[in-house]
Amino acid sequence: MSRKVNVDRVKKFAKALKIMMNVMIVIMIIGLVGGIVIGGIMAFIPNSSFAHVGLQLNIGRHLNIHLRDNKFLEVAQVRTLILAIASSMIPIIIATIVIVKMIRDLLITVECGKPFDEKNSKRLLVIGITVIIGSLFESLSYIIIYNLVMPMIDSLGVENINFTINALDGSTILLGIIIILISGIFKYGCYLQNEYDETV
Repeated sequence: MSRKVNVDRVKKFAKALKIMMNVMIVIMIIGLVGGIVIGGIMAFIPNSSFAHVGLQLNIGRHLNIHLRDNKFLEVAQVRTLILAIASSMIPIIIATIVIVKMIRDLLITVECGKPFDEKNSKRLLVIGITVIIGSLFESLSYIIIYNLVMPMIDSLGVENINFTINALDGSTILLGIIIILISGIFKYGCYLQNEYDETV
């Protein structure tokens, strides 16, 4: 009896998490579309609107930009910086949507009482690969931003700027590899489950 109660709790928990994942997917899609629209609009906003913009940006663990005195920056360059950083976030958001969707689909099988579905091992594999590719793309996007922005900053001759970049996040790549290994273990577990079902 207690085992059935525990299974029911897991199913209810999976259902609640699935609802959360659905909400996250909707929010991220809305944010992605909204960001693209705002970015498109920003490209046509008059330069005078950016005349008094100051920047202090911390993006993830990799990129820190601190412009303490912005009065020497020309408005078009400030806008270029904002657009470059915003556009680099789009693929990362898309990768996050893919990961959340895979987790949601996995939770659906748990809710239905069939967690040992071979599709779940494929979903874990997709999550692991997406985590690795997303991490590499995140690092690449920061390098691209750095190469776009630094010549602009150098041309201004402004000295009071802190601009640091760490190109590679080994911990995220390691996480992706671990998830891929778990997908292999899960696939083997599914195989054993099928063998057991056939013998019973």
